[in-house]
Amino acid sequence: MPFAPGGKDAPIEDDLSEYEREFADSGYPDGEPDFEGDDYGFEERGYDEHGYDEQDYEDYEDEDVPGEAVAEGAPAEEEASTASAGKQWLTLAGQLALGVVGGAAVWLGFNWLWVNLAPAALVGALLVIVALVWIVRKIRRAEDLQTTLLAILVGLVVTVSPAALLLVAK
Repeated sequence: MPFAPGGKDAPIEDDLSEYEREFADSGYPDGEPDFEGDDYGFEERGYDEHGYDEQDYEDYEDEDVPGEAVAEGAPAEEEASTASAGKQWLTLAGQLALGVVGGAAVWLGFNWLWVNLAPAALVGALLVIVALVWIVRKIRRAEDLQTTLLAILVGLVVTVSPAALLLVAK
């Protein structure tokens, strides 16, 4: 070792006997821990099928528990989830169409800006990317790195790619 005291070839002396004496006694009555014994003061309590402690909920009857569905209401929930699934797909398709049309409009706008007013296009690209990140964070109500990077990437594609295509064409 190049930075060892006493040069490169001298072994480093370590005196760990003080520490070894400290840990020599295990501190356990028989010299090793007793994992089989139950002397930790833990009481085994019963739990219901949902994993809740039975002693805490003895007072409630099944119909008194708030938020618990009654057996007759179960088919109505299945119908509602089926209807909501179709509505969710329709909402997704609408958002996709709106995103494609909006992205194409922004791309065409920036194509015109890069040809006619390049400095304004540069400032506009920065503003559009910041606005896109802000809108995505507000819609998703999350500030994770993946969403932010994806919003920045989409913003760069729709604002800066027209300039790149113009440079390639020249």
